[in-house]
Amino acid sequence: MYFGVAGYLGFWADMVLRRWSPRTIVVTGSVGKTSLLKMLEYQFGAKARTSGKNNSTFGIPLDILGLEGTAGRPWRWLTILLLAPYRAFTVNHTAKYYLAEADASMPGEGKFLAGLLKPYITIWSNLGKTHSEDFEPLVKSGAYSDVDSAIAAEFAQFAMHTQRVVLTDGDNPNLAEAMTEEAPNMRRHSNEETLKQYRVHKDRTAFQMHSGNIYRFSSPLPYALGYQVALMDKLLKMLRIEPKLDMTDQDYPPGRSTYLRGISDTTIIDSSYNASLNSMETVIDMFDEIVASRKIMVLGDLLEQGSQSASEHRKLARKVMMFESNLVAVVLVGAHCKTHVEPILKKTLNVPVVSFESSKGVAKYIEGLLVGKEAILFKGSQSIYLELAIEELLANTADAAKLPRRNSFFEQKRKALLSRTGLSRA
Repeated sequence: MYFGVAGYLGFWADMVLRRWSPRTIVVTGSVGKTSLLKMLEYQFGAKARTSGKNNSTFGIPLDILGLEGTAGRPWRWLTILLLAPYRAFTVNHTAKYYLAEADASMPGEGKFLAGLLKPYITIWSNLGKTHSEDFEPLVKSGAYSDVDSAIAAEFAQFAMHTQRVVLTDGDNPNLAEAMTEEAPNMRRHSNEETLKQYRVHKDRTAFQMHSGNIYRFSSPLPYALGYQVALMDKLLKMLRIEPKLDMTDQDYPPGRSTYLRGISDTTIIDSSYNASLNSMETVIDMFDEIVASRKIMVLGDLLEQGSQSASEHRKLARKVMMFESNLVAVVLVGAHCKTHVEPILKKTLNVPVVSFESSKGVAKYIEGLLVGKEAILFKGSQSIYLELAIEELLANTADAAKLPRRNSFFEQKRKALLSRTGLSRA
């Protein structure tokens, strides 16, 4: 029924695409899709329409049809289903390019979206374990040898449907294994040939390309994002679009390494939008590079990992063990971190390691550690709601608007959590 409804919406969305006939550029990968889409949106400006926050089986057809999703309002489905045929004949998009963030978070999603979008160019920036539990039935059925192969095959659908070229990170071992004869138009770019220099500070980052271009941002961003900047640089050159190198005024998506001022003259790095092992590791590496005399790390559970959960959390613990610069405490949030990460870190680190069941108590504990000028990193999966703790530590309460999940749907979820756990924003 899920793909039946999606097929119905896709049928009408396809009519719009045929009439519009844009050059569709698909941005896909396990993590970082939204960040790359926002960068491209900044570069393309009025030349392109973007899918915005819509990256799913339902979201992209609705965006093409110019319809809003339900956002926690299921009664809107009847209106959507009735309006779809009308919108198919009345919507007239005019932009030359369509920038679409496309996910493959469940079996069949990549195939459906790739068939609908038929990308002109695909940027497949990375590949890792996300939503692993949804692919485990395929492994149990014998269709794939392991979860990695099942996830790779779903993302590969975009490559197989691409008309011109697929730009990929040539140094990503998972992507290298996913290359198939069915996608001969894939171009792998080695990072040694594209990304020349990386400089990160508490409130800014610069990526220098071998092309000579230096892209500047107003947030501390991980080295791995430089791979995506390099792919963007290649794309702009390919399409003969003059790059905007100063991106410091870009509207960067919340919760992706956002720089915020905290109490006691602290620096908060909010990367709490979501988490996979890969994104955790890249952000921890970035945090290690930032100069600060005292650092506090707040890490939440990696969710939706299925049978891979224990091993992924143990890998996370090993990554934290390698952290070198001025760590004064590790704060863990969630049952998985408590079970699989805390025991390892307590045996190996010479700093306090504490666990919390939820965000409740995290801010108060951190306040007790502060002497001033600390750098504090927050990283965890969506359902951990680390932004509740961040909100209590902000120097300027108005900066709460810069935190992730600010729409009415998540606000209701936060209120329910506040009521259930006794969390306080005061």
